[in-house]
Amino acid sequence: MSQGKLGVIKLARTPSDLRQIEIISSQSGEKLYLGDVADISETFQENSAYRINNKGSSIGLVVYRTRGADSLISQQRVEKYLETVSEKYPDSLEIVQYDVFADAVRQRIDMLIDNGLTGLLLVLIVLFFFLNGRIAFWVAVGIPVAFLAALGTMSVMGLSLDMISMFALIMGIGIVVDDAIVVAEHTTTLHRRGMNYSDAARLGAQRMFPPVLAAMLTTVAAFLPVLMVGNDVGNIISAVPITLTLIIIASLIECFLILPHHLRSSMKKITQKQQSSIRTFDVYFNKFRDETVLPIVEKTFNKKGFTVIATICLFISSTTLLSTGRVNFEFFDTPESDTIHANFSFSAGTPDNITKKMVQRLSESVQAAEIKLTGEKGSLVKYGVGNIGTSDSGRGNLTNNITGGHIGSYTVEMVAGDNRNTRNMEFMEAWEQETKLMSGVENFVIFESPTGGPPGRDLDIRIISDDLTTMKKAALALRQELRLLPGLIAVEDDLPYGKEEILLELTPEGEAIGFTAEEVARQVRNSFSGAIAKRFSQDAEEILVRVKLPQLETENQTIRDIYLTTPDNTSVLLSEVVTLKKRLGFTKIRKQDGIRQVAVTGDIDPSITTTNIALQTIRQDIAPKHRKSIQRSTKI
Repeated sequence: MSQGKLGVIKLARTPSDLRQIEIISSQSGEKLYLGDVADISETFQENSAYRINNKGSSIGLVVYRTRGADSLISQQRVEKYLETVSEKYPDSLEIVQYDVFADAVRQRIDMLIDNGLTGLLLVLIVLFFFLNGRIAFWVAVGIPVAFLAALGTMSVMGLSLDMISMFALIMGIGIVVDDAIVVAEHTTTLHRRGMNYSDAARLGAQRMFPPVLAAMLTTVAAFLPVLMVGNDVGNIISAVPITLTLIIIASLIECFLILPHHLRSSMKKITQKQQSSIRTFDVYFNKFRDETVLPIVEKTFNKKGFTVIATICLFISSTTLLSTGRVNFEFFDTPESDTIHANFSFSAGTPDNITKKMVQRLSESVQAAEIKLTGEKGSLVKYGVGNIGTSDSGRGNLTNNITGGHIGSYTVEMVAGDNRNTRNMEFMEAWEQETKLMSGVENFVIFESPTGGPPGRDLDIRIISDDLTTMKKAALALRQELRLLPGLIAVEDDLPYGKEEILLELTPEGEAIGFTAEEVARQVRNSFSGAIAKRFSQDAEEILVRVKLPQLETENQTIRDIYLTTPDNTSVLLSEVVTLKKRLGFTKIRKQDGIRQVAVTGDIDPSITTTNIALQTIRQDIAPKHRKSIQRSTKI
């Protein structure tokens, strides 16, 4: 019967566990542990990004809600959790929330409620002038009824109440009340002319159904084609036609199936009280209608040819104003954001302590700009945080961030737009004027964080080529041209220069010895960065166990001094088996569908120009010139 050993192997996860690993055990009982021959410590990844604020170092944590989760409920849970956590740590630890998406949702909901209540109040005031109080009340009730019906249908269909659908609800306030006013006004007119209240309610709804239905169908027909828009824009704005259509359907049902019964009951009570006296307002309004409005209507009806020609001329004038640019057009004008970013980069190789000083300068210039505009601190800026080692592209765009010790950014959260008079463009101009750039800064931009609407910046131009150097050359030339256009700000590209690279090319002699490109790369990387002995997960993070030579042995070492181990365990100098070439590299290379490309982006100042005007200028004047000046393999 064979015998075996039964043992339990435990994975070393801490420095103390690693120190106790037995390397050599002699027959005399002497043992050599890993801690006897190596310095073992736990540290963060070298050259990783970190954050600072006005009070010192800080740690940033980005919290995302799961798909389909309610933003407000998720935010309440986060706040409750932070209250619990803050009690476990000393008072010196400050936990601050900023750039919270739920705040924007809450503001939009408050706007929807305020606009709804204001619209309801205005409708009541106007209707009380023209209609009886009872009738005006039932017309106004149709607004919340239609909205509640639309929201209930949205819930059944699986739709959510997001920023875009709430925007559609705000638009629908004016649409909902129109059809109810038409039906109620015609019904009361028939009743005033002597018709029985029951017949007036029935006939008023019957007569107004065709024109009101036609008006509503034209509105639906204007918005439904939006559903045919594809890509990201179509997915975002598809909630507008769906929500508006549900509101219109609910309004029609309320107007022709429910409202006539309420009008019938109201007019019955009016008849019983014999309220036949004419109000003073009606006297003046009827006089204005008969002496001013009716003559104009008669003239336009009698002179049909003139009316048709005038209508066509007005239509041509309107289209001309749009086509010539006298009336600016913006397809998707996004609301003003409460978060502003400043990104900068030094020349590659700049140490992070220099980047940190520039971030501190940005923090000081923010305070100076705030005092310059308002005269006091805290009236514009709620919170500011700086990043060393990474840029900041805004909420939801973490994949677009560029990393490197020479790159930094500063993010400012402003007071809500409704609570301040200073607009973002004015603040960004003051911030840029107060910022004193350090020597060596190659790129510096200030821009708003995207909020609502299609993702990305206002202007996004892609340059495609097989050659990175050609793409960068075209991007730099295009950036220079775009910065001269009026109203175009924060122009940059996403192909930043990196550190100087050394390319290793295996020689025939190296191949004859038995080296491969992969083996050479592994040994060179291990000589400088150390070899990874183990990877394991702990607390949802990956931990690397890296074995490195002492720093004193490698700090003065150059790549030409490295010795490689051959397949037969002999040593050979690196320069004897490879050729070394230098070139300027790039920090980050982007691909889409497997194709290399660079994006030149910028923002639009809406007080000066629009995206359409800028794109038209680029297509007509800038792009053709650059296509001729660069290689044929490049496409703009």
